[in-house]
Amino acid sequence: NQYDLDSAMYEMQRRQRAEQRLGIFRDRMAKSKELRKRSRSLVMHPAGSRRLAWDVISVFMLVYDCIMTPLLLVMDKEPVAVMIIGWIVNGFWTLDILASFTTGVYRANQVIMELPQIAKHYLPRWFVLDVAVILPDWITLLLEADASLAESLSTLKIFKMSRILRLMRLIKLKRLAADIFGRIDSDSMLRSLRLLKLVTAVLVVMHTL
Repeated sequence: NQYDLDSAMYEMQRRQRAEQRLGIFRDRMAKSKELRKRSRSLVMHPAGSRRLAWDVISVFMLVYDCIMTPLLLVMDKEPVAVMIIGWIVNGFWTLDILASFTTGVYRANQVIMELPQIAKHYLPRWFVLDVAVILPDWITLLLEADASLAESLSTLKIFKMSRILRLMRLIKLKRLAADIFGRIDSDSMLRSLRLLKLVTAVLVVMHTL
């Protein structure tokens, strides 16, 4: 009868709408899963080879900062080669901020690889220090790039003095050394790194004196 036909049509339409909603939900879940997968591929594992290579480069950059920072403070005019290296070093430390946002972190013996959680961990700890150290360097380099501006501004001297903030990066040296030593199994490599750490400490003391 007509009532049964209407009921059947209504039930069929209801099922179609339910299937459409289920299909939309599945599509959204698949897209969300794909986005998470892509973001994870960008994130470096804190104990991975990519992060190890980055940490080793960071140690060499710290050694350069320890050697050159006191020398730059007494230079009236920096050589072109030193200025070019300064741009490279500043570029590295700027990228290091990005690397910190894309490196997994340990929490409660688990590795967190989600970008929002990594940012939540990094922002209140190292971000302010990293920006406070790198910002005066960039301002100094930009002022020095304009010869007439550099000669006319006494502010340049103030920003050059602020380069001493570079040495605050030495706070990271202990953490970097512990991370690197913990991931290397070769005894010869460990001895070489310990020697490098000792040389770095000696250079810091000599420049401080």
